[in-house]
Amino acid sequence: MLKFNKNIPDIIDINSISDFISIINEIKLTISSGRLVQYNDGDEFSNYIDIFSINTEGPWPDFFILYFLDSSSKRRYRFSCEMYHGAGGKWERI
Repeated sequence: MLKFNKNIPDIIDINSISDFISIINEIKLTISSGRLVQYNDGDEFSNYIDIFSINTEGPWPDFFILYFLDSSSKRRYRFSCEMYHGAGGKWERI
Protein backbone atom coordinates (compact mmCIF):
# COMPACT_ATOMS: atom_id res chain seq x y z
CA MET A 1 0.00 0.00 0.00
CA LEU A 2 1.16 3.50 -0.83
CA LYS A 3 2.26 5.62 2.13
CA PHE A 4 2.95 9.35 2.33
CA ASN A 5 5.19 8.80 5.34
CA LYS A 6 7.80 11.51 5.96
CA ASN A 7 7.91 12.77 2.40
CA ILE A 8 5.03 13.15 0.02
CA PRO A 9 6.19 11.81 -3.36
CA ASP A 10 6.82 14.30 -6.17
CA ILE A 11 5.26 12.05 -8.80
CA ILE A 12 3.15 8.91 -8.93
CA ASP A 13 1.75 7.42 -12.12
CA ILE A 14 -1.72 5.93 -11.79
CA ASN A 15 -2.01 2.98 -14.16
CA SER A 16 -4.72 0.84 -12.59
CA ILE A 17 -7.84 0.97 -10.46
CA SER A 18 -5.83 -0.37 -7.51
CA ASP A 19 -3.33 2.52 -7.93
CA PHE A 20 -6.28 4.95 -8.00
CA ILE A 21 -7.91 3.50 -4.87
CA SER A 22 -4.58 3.42 -3.03
CA ILE A 23 -3.79 7.08 -3.70
CA ILE A 24 -7.36 8.21 -2.91
CA ASN A 25 -7.14 6.46 0.46
CA GLU A 26 -3.69 7.87 1.20
CA ILE A 27 -4.73 11.42 0.29
CA LYS A 28 -7.76 11.15 2.59
CA LEU A 29 -5.60 9.87 5.47
CA THR A 30 -3.02 12.60 4.92
CA ILE A 31 -5.72 15.31 4.88
CA SER A 32 -7.23 13.86 8.05
CA SER A 33 -3.82 14.06 9.73
CA GLY A 34 -3.61 17.76 8.86
CA ARG A 35 -0.61 17.35 6.57
CA LEU A 36 -2.43 18.00 3.26
CA VAL A 37 -5.06 20.61 2.44
CA GLN A 38 -7.21 20.48 -0.68
CA TYR A 39 -7.72 23.79 -2.49
CA ASN A 40 -9.23 25.15 -5.69
CA ASP A 41 -6.60 26.89 -7.80
CA GLY A 42 -9.06 28.48 -10.23
CA ASP A 43 -7.67 26.53 -13.20
CA GLU A 44 -10.36 26.61 -15.89
CA PHE A 45 -9.87 22.88 -16.54
CA SER A 46 -10.03 21.82 -12.90
CA ASN A 47 -13.26 20.90 -11.25
CA TYR A 48 -13.53 21.23 -7.50
CA ILE A 49 -14.59 17.90 -6.13
CA ASP A 50 -14.13 17.28 -2.44
CA ILE A 51 -11.77 14.29 -2.26
CA PHE A 52 -13.92 12.84 0.53
CA SER A 53 -16.90 12.65 -1.86
CA ILE A 54 -15.00 10.21 -4.11
CA ASN A 55 -16.04 6.71 -3.10
CA THR A 56 -13.41 4.04 -3.68
CA GLU A 57 -16.21 1.68 -4.77
CA GLY A 58 -17.32 4.08 -7.55
CA PRO A 59 -18.94 5.58 -9.42
CA TRP A 60 -16.08 7.94 -10.21
CA PRO A 61 -16.00 11.27 -12.03
CA ASP A 62 -15.07 10.87 -15.72
CA PHE A 63 -12.20 13.32 -15.42
CA PHE A 64 -10.86 15.49 -12.64
CA ILE A 65 -7.95 17.68 -11.61
CA LEU A 66 -7.57 18.31 -7.89
CA TYR A 67 -5.02 20.46 -6.05
CA PHE A 68 -3.39 19.99 -2.67
CA LEU A 69 -1.00 21.87 -0.42
CA ASP A 70 1.46 20.22 1.97
CA SER A 71 0.85 22.28 5.09
CA SER A 72 4.37 21.71 6.45
CA SER A 73 6.55 22.23 3.36
CA LYS A 74 4.10 24.48 1.42
CA ARG A 75 4.67 22.34 -1.67
CA ARG A 76 1.74 22.09 -4.06
CA TYR A 77 0.48 18.99 -5.85
CA ARG A 78 -1.92 18.16 -8.65
CA PHE A 79 -3.89 14.91 -8.80
CA SER A 80 -5.47 14.28 -12.19
CA CYS A 81 -7.30 11.24 -13.53
CA GLU A 82 -9.21 10.37 -16.66
CA MET A 83 -11.49 7.51 -15.63
CA TYR A 84 -13.97 7.41 -18.51
CA HIS A 85 -11.56 6.04 -21.12
CA GLY A 86 -9.26 4.43 -18.57
CA ALA A 87 -6.28 6.59 -19.48
CA GLY A 88 -5.07 6.65 -15.86
CA GLY A 89 -3.68 9.61 -14.09
CA LYS A 90 -0.91 11.25 -12.16
CA TRP A 91 -0.05 12.73 -8.78
CA GLU A 92 2.61 15.37 -9.31
CA ARG A 93 4.33 18.19 -7.53
CA ILE A 94 3.71 21.54 -9.22
